[in-house]
Amino acid sequence: MTIDELISKYYDSFSNSDVDIAKYILNNKKTVSQMSIDSLAATCLVSRSTVMRFSQKLGLKGFAELKLLIKMNLQTIPNYPGNFVELICKNEMSVIKHFQNTDMTAVCELLFQANRIFVYGTGQVQRSVAAEFKRLFLYLGIVVDVISGEGEFRQTNRIIGDQDVIFAISKDGEGAFLKEMLQELQMKDVPIISLTRSSNNTVAQLSTQNIFVSIERHALVDNFFFDTMQSMYLAVEILFSKYVEYIRGMELEHN
Repeated sequence: MTIDELISKYYDSFSNSDVDIAKYILNNKKTVSQMSIDSLAATCLVSRSTVMRFSQKLGLKGFAELKLLIKMNLQTIPNYPGNFVELICKNEMSVIKHFQNTDMTAVCELLFQANRIFVYGTGQVQRSVAAEFKRLFLYLGIVVDVISGEGEFRQTNRIIGDQDVIFAISKDGEGAFLKEMLQELQMKDVPIISLTRSSNNTVAQLSTQNIFVSIERHALVDNFFFDTMQSMYLAVEILFSKYVEYIRGMELEHN
């Protein structure tokens, strides 16, 4: 039973002081979940024992149990149609199916023809995806230069030429800094490959080739959200597998 339901159930038995406590709790649940019994009593202008009796009127052992109930209510997992595990797995499988059927020949051509490959990720997960991209291509003896920060990106931009390629990884595909860097590279005719959550963003529009993924957002507890970022790793792994097939096809043509 929620704190709202308990207060409603026992409301008729409340004293005037109890009503004041109840109103404050209902309007300030997150604050109360972090307060001491003395703080709540002082805020509601009642005694410590009044808060304790209020908790017991709700059928609880004491204030500690009241706080625990409030915290549990704040962290209620939203209802999803079906099973949450199945929902997430279904999303990952749809991403795999999408990229399995996506023609990445043009992207593979840019990577194959490049003298040097540079990769940049805008956030923590994106940087991790960039590191995975580098790790995978090392299996083929291809050294990918990972640009680790904005200062390094500015310096790197000075040496990148039109025979190189840059792979930009950005979840939302926006941001003034990345836009500035890619515009500079675009003016030098540097091929740009991007990986973003959709094709309708600044980074995608500045790119020679864009790979876009479906990143779903799910509300979890206490206003926290879960983004299905695994999609970006899947995109990079499948791009790598398609590059391997591209190289095999090139070898067959020359044999």
